[in-house]
Amino acid sequence: MTDSPHYLFRHGDRAAGDRASCGRTGGRRRWRQRSCRGGISLLEVVLALAIMATAMAVLGQLIRMGADAASTGHKLTRAQLVAETVLGELASGAIPAQAASSVVEIDPAWTYSVTVADSGVLGVLTATVTVSETTPGPRPVNFSLTRWIRDPNWVTPAQELAAEQAAAQESGL
Repeated sequence: MTDSPHYLFRHGDRAAGDRASCGRTGGRRRWRQRSCRGGISLLEVVLALAIMATAMAVLGQLIRMGADAASTGHKLTRAQLVAETVLGELASGAIPAQAASSVVEIDPAWTYSVTVADSGVLGVLTATVTVSETTPGPRPVNFSLTRWIRDPNWVTPAQELAAEQAAAQESGL
């Protein structure tokens, strides 16, 4: 007998733990190679392929969901920037503090609408800007931002006093 990895043996020299069908050829004494495990079956191959296909399908869905989430995040960031820009223009007086709706000049894929309401605080208005995506898609993005702005029509008591004094001086001339 040899101690090589292949363990060639005669039929009658097998150990008790070997498979009975391995190496038998109708009673004739033959040299056989000990590795008679036969490899993997077709069922095992099909099962492995099914597991791999399922894993690939799940990974594909996860990649698609990640891409959709990234796209939505990008669009929401863009909508927030547009809303902050419009609110800044409202606060500075570049846009009149009144209800309006328009297409964003620098990006026609977006529209905005402005709602102005009384805040309950003297000289302060509540301005809400809602930005909407105009391009069709599976998940259109809408974003609203609210901010208190100074009422441009409100006159402070100091301004009223100064206006009265100026009117009195003009009429006294």
